[in-house]
Amino acid sequence: MAEVPQTAEDRSAVRNGLLRQAKAAGAAGRHVEAERVLLEYFNFSVRCQLADALLDQNTAPEELASLQEAVRTSEAGLKTLAAAAAAAGER
Repeated sequence: MAEVPQTAEDRSAVRNGLLRQAKAAGAAGRHVEAERVLLEYFNFSVRCQLADALLDQNTAPEELASLQEAVRTSEAGLKTLAAAAAAAGER
């Protein structure tokens, strides 16, 4: 799992940057790219939740497993969308 920023301000900056990228891609008609960036936003948010849960001694094993599965699923989706964007000539 890639490292995530520890401070709320740094996490917010990453999220805001991703939202700006998605908005720009959508405005430019690069819809597959916009979808990919929004999935990247989701992936980042889940990775932040997972990082916090791993530090929390009271996190239920089921919750950890669910977050880990969400990270795996979103990362697989990112690969699929990257291939679709390349095939569509986006990015």
